[in-house]
Amino acid sequence: MIATPALRSVADIESFITGYYAAWGGKDEDRILSYYADNVTVQIPGSLMQGRSAVREQFVRPFITAFPGNRHFVKNIVHGRDAALVEFTFEAEHRGPFAGHAATHARIELPGCGVYDYDPTRRQITSARIYFDVGTLLKQIIEQRGPLSRTEEAAAAPTGTSPGPVEHLDLAAVITASQRMLRREEVTRVALETVAEGGPLGGMLDFLCRTMEEESLDRVIACIHCLNEDATMFCGIAAPSLDKSYREATNGVLVSSMIGPCCHAAATRQTVVVPEVAADPRWVKFREFADPLGLRSCLSKPIFSNEGKVLGTFALYYFEARDPSPRDERMVELLTRAAAVAIERSRAEAALRELNETLEQRVQAETRERLQIWNVSQDLLVIAGLDGTYLSVNPAWTATLGWSEADLLGKSSQWLLHPDDREGTRAELDHLASGHKTLRFENRIRAKDGSYRWISWNAAPDSGRIYAMGRDITEHRQAEDELRKMEAQLLQAQRLEAMGTLAGGIAHDFNNILGAILGYGEMALRDAKKGTRLRRDVDSIMAAGERGRALVDRVLAFSRSGVGERVPVHVDAVVREALDQVAAKLPRNVTVTPRLSAGRAAMLGDPTQVHQVIMNLASNAVQAMPRGGTLRVALETATFDTARPATVGSIVPGEYIVLRVSDTGTGIPDDVLEHMFDPFFTTKEAGVGSGLGLSLVHGIVTNAGGAIDVATKPGKGTTFTVYLRRTGIAPERRADESPPLPRGEGQRVLVVDDEEPLVRLATETLEHLGYTPVGFTSSTAALAAFRADPRRFDAVLTDERMPVMSGSALIREVRGIRGAIPVVLMSGYLRADGVGADVVVKKPLLARDLAASIARALHP
Repeated sequence: MIATPALRSVADIESFITGYYAAWGGKDEDRILSYYADNVTVQIPGSLMQGRSAVREQFVRPFITAFPGNRHFVKNIVHGRDAALVEFTFEAEHRGPFAGHAATHARIELPGCGVYDYDPTRRQITSARIYFDVGTLLKQIIEQRGPLSRTEEAAAAPTGTSPGPVEHLDLAAVITASQRMLRREEVTRVALETVAEGGPLGGMLDFLCRTMEEESLDRVIACIHCLNEDATMFCGIAAPSLDKSYREATNGVLVSSMIGPCCHAAATRQTVVVPEVAADPRWVKFREFADPLGLRSCLSKPIFSNEGKVLGTFALYYFEARDPSPRDERMVELLTRAAAVAIERSRAEAALRELNETLEQRVQAETRERLQIWNVSQDLLVIAGLDGTYLSVNPAWTATLGWSEADLLGKSSQWLLHPDDREGTRAELDHLASGHKTLRFENRIRAKDGSYRWISWNAAPDSGRIYAMGRDITEHRQAEDELRKMEAQLLQAQRLEAMGTLAGGIAHDFNNILGAILGYGEMALRDAKKGTRLRRDVDSIMAAGERGRALVDRVLAFSRSGVGERVPVHVDAVVREALDQVAAKLPRNVTVTPRLSAGRAAMLGDPTQVHQVIMNLASNAVQAMPRGGTLRVALETATFDTARPATVGSIVPGEYIVLRVSDTGTGIPDDVLEHMFDPFFTTKEAGVGSGLGLSLVHGIVTNAGGAIDVATKPGKGTTFTVYLRRTGIAPERRADESPPLPRGEGQRVLVVDDEEPLVRLATETLEHLGYTPVGFTSSTAALAAFRADPRRFDAVLTDERMPVMSGSALIREVRGIRGAIPVVLMSGYLRADGVGADVVVKKPLLARDLAASIARALHP
């Protein structure tokens, strides 16, 4: 690259070149050499020097030495697009050895020229080619002084050269060739600029054809044949100098027909030259087109795209038989490139128009689809400002919330928010306004009817707006709440079940102790005279035992493992009886308001347990009103069609007897509400209450297949609602009778219990009742005795919980040996169903219980 100033105009170029030659007039060798970079070529006849060293040592240095004070005069400058031709005259006085000749004082006038290539974008000279007619220079030197001696010649000759005859440079030919080159470049520039400006393809191709015809030195006709997209057929002809008939005749010709040179050029992808159309048998059919027009020879060149696809052909026709001139071949090459650009551009524009039309159709279709989605979507769609102002909403807002678009547009979202959600929503809007997306955010939106709906949002900001979609999840949230409630109930039930199992085991063992106390106490009463101290002591023992028995019953009722009597219970009658007992013990500042309307509706259960439920709930209600209040007890029937969870248990579809016990007391705190059904949990002072009241209610109700709801407000009161499954109508109540104890007739009874005192107590009692008992403290020993003589025994009385073999297992073995033998099972756990016993009696046993159960088993 030659160091040059910025060349912004033609005047800049002329100024630079003039200064370039003026520099030779000085003696600054470095300055002169600065104009000759490594890519500068210096051409003289017989030699070509290129490169800094060759130029410096073989030309520039000797030239400066031989011709100091030389001057260059620019005679003419011809500009091309990116080159300039400079004609100049070199004037100097020969004062040093040059090309083997000694210095003279002759005045030298030397013609020369230079071709300078420059980059119009960067405005710099990129290369230079300098031409001197050194032959004329030497001639002028020789004419003014003869040659040197051999010694002088050797001293004057530069390194690598030898003096001798030199040939003249035809400078005129160089200038003519350079002018033609610049002309071709100018033609190419104009052609490319015309194509770049765009316009109809036919007009641009016609321009290229006319340019060819004008620039050729011969009489020619140029035409451009365009191909279709798959390059199989000519579909457009540009031939401004040919009449319409030629264009119509050649339009639609198949490439495969090989009619003329253009078909061959397109098919073979090579330039086809036809020096004489009439002399070549290949072009017989083509002569039908050529002969009427006087076309004698032809050059046909394929036009290629950047990807190498054939776009068409450029044809040049002569009116005489000949080969194309090199000048014409170069022009065709240049104009073919311009034609390729024009055709590709036209095709690209056509494709773009088609794409735009297709894109517009797609945009319209997608717009319709999006509008349809907007209108039919069941989700809430909204476009809002960054401050939450509604700008557009879809019809789902009306369907879901009742608000029309007119109700919402221009209003802030804060207007519809639940008060508890406003702060969180404001923070989420700020999050969106800062450029972040919202993947899930939930809040409550007020519907037109005043209710609130839970909405789950996802949103994204774009161009100063928020685009959001919301889904109504109200039912989902309710279902989640119900699920959490049921999970809490399940945990509560599991905890109570575990505690109940533990309590039941303890109660069973306690039952055995109570059985001995009550049994032997009952026997002692038979021998103790009334009024004696012994009688009073035994009565006290029996009273304490009964209290213990009642406590065990309550524990077993909680654990749902007690043996309860399951008969139709007239709930209304039991409630009235319990309320009478409650009313007798009420404080003066507490009143009872009953509302009983269940009639004779009955449930299947134990009347005593139902009585315990009422008494415990009423007692708790009274204790919750230390300053007085009202106790409301309601009883009614109800039918439920759908299932739902309750505080304890679940309500399944069916008929129910509904008991409500309400108070106007202090209410139940949340921390107490969670544990109030736990056994032995109490908020009362130590020694006041056992903590089994509500746990007993829980056990009895759930054991009967019912459920419990609790509603409470601190300071307002509490309502317990008990749901008991209705089984029909209660039977009429018969008058109480106290028949004598049934007695035996010597029947042999097999008695089995792992507690020896209880075995002894049972055998003595049975003997007193007229039976013949045979006692065992081992179930396996008892089975062995029964297996040895099954007919020996008339009945079996066995405990349930025993080591090695339980009572139920013993009954199965006995039934396997003698299926019809009467069996009585003593237990605090099981009912008669599913264990194989004829009668199940609850422990601890009194004489009346034992007499009745044996009689029932022997005489069903």
